[in-house]
Amino acid sequence: MKPPSRRRQFGRRTLPTLLVLACTLPGCLTAQPPNPVAATPTQDAYLDETARRLVLGARHARDTARLAMDSYTALVRERVGFVFPTFQRDRPWVSGERAARVRWSRDAPAEVRVLDARFRRHGPAPGGLARAFPELHAEQLAADPYGNPFVYGFGPTVGAAMGTAAIAVRDPLGADAERYYQFRSGDTTRLQLEGGHSVDAVAVTVIPRYRSIRLVAAILWIDPGSHALVRVAYRPAKRVDREMRGRFLHGGGWDPRVWIDGGQGGGPPGDDPATPPPGLIARLINIAAYRMAAKLEIDLAAVVVDFAPWEGRHWLPRRVRWDGHLAWEIVSATAFVPPGVPFSADWALEIEEVRAPGDPAPPIATSAGTADTSDLLPPSIWRDDPSAGRDRPGVAGALAAIGVGQGGDRSEAANPWFFFPPGMALGLMRYTPVEGYSAGGLVRRDFGWWRSQLTVRIPTSGWAVPDMDFTLQHDHPQRKTQFSVYRQLRGGALGIGGLEGWTGYFVRAADSVNFHWTHGASLRFTPGNGLRNRLSFSVFAEQDAEIDTDAERTRVGGALEWKPWWGAFGDRAVGVGGNVIVRGSAGDNPHVKALVEGAVVVPVVAGLSFGLQGGAAGVWGDPAPQDLWEVGAAGYWFRGHSGAVATSRTWMGRVDLQRSVRFLHVSVYGDRASAEGADYCAVGAGLVFMDGLLRLDVAKGLVCGRQGSSRGGWRFHPRGFTFF
Repeated sequence: MKPPSRRRQFGRRTLPTLLVLACTLPGCLTAQPPNPVAATPTQDAYLDETARRLVLGARHARDTARLAMDSYTALVRERVGFVFPTFQRDRPWVSGERAARVRWSRDAPAEVRVLDARFRRHGPAPGGLARAFPELHAEQLAADPYGNPFVYGFGPTVGAAMGTAAIAVRDPLGADAERYYQFRSGDTTRLQLEGGHSVDAVAVTVIPRYRSIRLVAAILWIDPGSHALVRVAYRPAKRVDREMRGRFLHGGGWDPRVWIDGGQGGGPPGDDPATPPPGLIARLINIAAYRMAAKLEIDLAAVVVDFAPWEGRHWLPRRVRWDGHLAWEIVSATAFVPPGVPFSADWALEIEEVRAPGDPAPPIATSAGTADTSDLLPPSIWRDDPSAGRDRPGVAGALAAIGVGQGGDRSEAANPWFFFPPGMALGLMRYTPVEGYSAGGLVRRDFGWWRSQLTVRIPTSGWAVPDMDFTLQHDHPQRKTQFSVYRQLRGGALGIGGLEGWTGYFVRAADSVNFHWTHGASLRFTPGNGLRNRLSFSVFAEQDAEIDTDAERTRVGGALEWKPWWGAFGDRAVGVGGNVIVRGSAGDNPHVKALVEGAVVVPVVAGLSFGLQGGAAGVWGDPAPQDLWEVGAAGYWFRGHSGAVATSRTWMGRVDLQRSVRFLHVSVYGDRASAEGADYCAVGAGLVFMDGLLRLDVAKGLVCGRQGSSRGGWRFHPRGFTFF
């Protein structure tokens, strides 16, 4: 045994060090200090003469073309979709398609006639959304063709529904764009147009001068001959996180809302400014809503706008595609990170008529001109693209690499600091016999793609080094890297981490057994936010010390997880996937544990699918009891039996037959498994939501082969994130 004084000594040295690191270390990762602001913003806006010529030419060409068009009529096809991902396979959540004929006019209100619409709830969703979808922000389908192309994704259906309609994006081709952007020319690229034509365009990189959701990082492909925009790709200059707002109460009643503050302050879009401010109790309740909303983040990985010439005169938008995600912000290499919610949208424009100033415009057609308007609806956004458009490493990676420029007007730059004092972060409050009541707080520093966060839980039972975590995180559209050093209070056996070692929010004295302090460091690599956790890798070094007995355990180890899945969404196509987990550690109780699973889903007839799953797991070396696989009780490995079975060798197999009923499936199944020299069998039925996102199973354990310690009988097993 080692004397406990070393742990106290470690804590006294660690706390001030982490406080300094949280405020200073990430600064070492930034670029050199910028040069003083130029006398006029245009002096440093253009980093080369080619960029100046192309940008000014594109601005002049757009202004000239605007004068030659009075109105246009177009058929617009829209597709939107939200995906609910899991660690095994992605599930479609809601999707919608619309076809509308629109007319935009410079001197008259825009006209929109929705010809047909289709909305599907693949999972639980508000029923009112389906009823409102056909006319939901339909007026925004009629956009100014020579307006700001960088508002696509903030104005149309999905963006407006998320409260982003009030964000005024600074146009990189606007008259004062030099105050907010720098421009640099790049290579010439041959872009394919409709009809087999192509055009050589020069890429111009648009560099935002500071980080703000009102600026964009963009690439403009400009035809050097006509100075027409051929393609635009962009993303916001920063993710939406601290701009998130939320509330529970408003106007003296229950009015839960989550919205994005686009810089104007106040409440969400549509609020009556004459509503009196909330009282003290309502403010305290709304603080909890704000804290929850502040942990949300919304980001667009890439928005691509393609243009095409109409009758050789007007370069007009023909397609807009954007991909993003909504996620729960977790900045720690040891915490459980729930998967994000990717969303995609696609707008295809078929220009039917363009009129010059002075030409009379006939009334807009109110019918599709065909017997069946459903022929106009585009296919679901994931029918021809199972990844829902999220695998765009080329464009997304190029946009992520743009960075931030220098100089300019930074009055709108986002504050890089984010602070929640102890007592304001409700999720960091808890009571344990070791700490008493502890109120946690956090401070975060944002450096763009880098951010640092220090979380501290201050105990009230007496002076002691608190539970704390300092994390450096690097974000990228395709990957995320997290490095944490920490001192954590955990429950359970030594070495238990993650959810199994979580103490919870309230622990009575009678339950306070096997508490231990863990000091360690962890490095974790996972896919980027909004991407399924297909492949992840982590390494760690930890020392655990039990509080009551001073027993210690020191380990250095790592974990690799691979969760592939091939196949389309839903049960209309064959799907094949698996799950591979390898974990191991050296030091005390050196061992390696591994698990391999495979699954296949085969459609039989319409609405009926058949699933097979099999797997094996083992532990090798000198494992402690808590390092063994525990199977049975939760129903993941086999169902219908009570009590967990700790084992070093096990295998399982199951068959599952499902029938779809609206957004859920009815399942009948059978399980068979072997562990510790015993056999376990079960049959049962259940309800399956969103292709296995949630299962509610009732199973009957049966006697088969060799009997074990776990007893069979009727059991209820709620489970999530399953293959089917």
